[in-house]
Amino acid sequence: MMKQMTKNACALAVLAATTLGSMPAMASSVDVGVRGSIAPVSCVPTLSGGGAINYGTITADSLAAGDEYTVLPQKVLTLNIACSSPIKVGMQIVNGRLNTHPTGNDLAHGAVPAPPGVKLHSGFVSLATAGLGLDGTRRIGGYSVNLLNPVADGVAVRNAHSLEGIAGWGTSTNGLMFSPHEFRPFTRSWTAATGTVEPLAIENLTTGLQVHAFLNKATELDLAKPVRLDGMATLELIYL
Repeated sequence: MMKQMTKNACALAVLAATTLGSMPAMASSVDVGVRGSIAPVSCVPTLSGGGAINYGTITADSLAAGDEYTVLPQKVLTLNIACSSPIKVGMQIVNGRLNTHPTGNDLAHGAVPAPPGVKLHSGFVSLATAGLGLDGTRRIGGYSVNLLNPVADGVAVRNAHSLEGIAGWGTSTNGLMFSPHEFRPFTRSWTAATGTVEPLAIENLTTGLQVHAFLNKATELDLAKPVRLDGMATLELIYL
């Protein structure tokens, strides 16, 4: 059973920029809250490159013609989880650009299937994907996230997952972060290369984090001006 004691998180941006909001208005009184939780072990997740996936400048004439989607190259960052001592952990992804996907609004857990015919991560179709933000009211595109070749404490391990509402853990040959199973929320973890499927207690884990994005049909984009990709997600680390 998963025991969510506390969370650490890191942000993943697909060509995103962070801006500061306006300062709140002054008030005559203010509340101070002191809250927190105590975890037996401290773990810190980090992403290489500051968590930014940068596709640079994409020229309009390089987009697929007509009513076709444009699949962009795959990009890979490195995700590291460092803990003060061995502990079982899991990871969830939270879509930061809800209801911006080209094919429709997100399902309850924040993702939607990729458009028909869009193949991501070397051939997968109908993957759960998140939106790349809006250009005005126009939906820019979408992306999927896949964990690759995880290594825990110097030993190769497998990606494991637990679906919300279903007891136990399973393994898969991929490390997709947006749930590919009935599009239900789920948690990723890591287990031994053979044998048990239960999560391992880890102290240090390194895995590739692959992002594969696609752009909406050229006919759905305003190509008379620059269009800024604006995907954003948060990877939440959960103690199990």
